[in-house]
Amino acid sequence: MIVCDGDTVPEILLKPSNAPDGTGYFVSNSNPSIGLSDYFQVTDDKIASFVALNDTNTVKTAVLTIQPYVIGEGCGGASYSFTITVKPKAVTTDIIVNDETICKGEDVILNALSNLQNPVFKWYSDPDLTTELFVGVSYQVMPAVTTNITLQSAIMIFVKIAQIMLRKLRLPFVKNQQ
Repeated sequence: MIVCDGDTVPEILLKPSNAPDGTGYFVSNSNPSIGLSDYFQVTDDKIASFVALNDTNTVKTAVLTIQPYVIGEGCGGASYSFTITVKPKAVTTDIIVNDETICKGEDVILNALSNLQNPVFKWYSDPDLTTELFVGVSYQVMPAVTTNITLQSAIMIFVKIAQIMLRKLRLPFVKNQQ
């Protein structure tokens, strides 16, 4: 399972189809920093939903090992494991931009940089992120008098949005030569 920091992880059903009624589970978690205890018991066939945590800028991985047993009898079954991966949430400061000044009719290459691992940059023509212009680190523009470019950076399915309103940040600022 792959989630992002702050996502609510839905309930995780533990009971296989061939498990007898009255089965309980001991769960061990190799990385409790993802928001789930390191060791706990489940008697209702599921791990309750929880909020995934990752306050770092790297991916966190936890291996959950499930040990079934028959409640009241103590007879254990074969254990099994699965992985929960929690990706970090990017923030606006993860994108590094430089101001540019150009004149109408000139072109400029906008470059996006990030300290995050394997970022994906998507360039949009509107702040609502509905009209994608380009995917990549650099985007060449030749603006008219007023231009807005919005940059979105994603780490796989984890998305961060940074709006670059060129007139406000002067990236690029277009001089009207009329």
